[in-house]
Amino acid sequence: MPESFWHAMKHLNKIRNDLAHQLKPEGIDKAFHEFFRRLDGIEDCRLVLRDEKSIPERLISCLLFLSRALSGIGKADDEHTDETDQ
Repeated sequence: MPESFWHAMKHLNKIRNDLAHQLKPEGIDKAFHEFFRRLDGIEDCRLVLRDEKSIPERLISCLLFLSRALSGIGKADDEHTDETDQ
């Protein structure tokens, strides 16, 4: 995974913390745009970040992208291990 992916995940965690501890966190729109900017560095994610989408639509698209990317981590290694164990 590119470094920008992990920076985006850290930024998303900060947004989550801000939302969990404040009913209407100040500067949340700016925080979302920064999160989207970080993900824009990942080529496969650029398609879901189109500006004409609303923040909620972009966020849902990003969360789906991130969950799919995270679900694939380690699978190639596991498949290789299974083949060598036989």
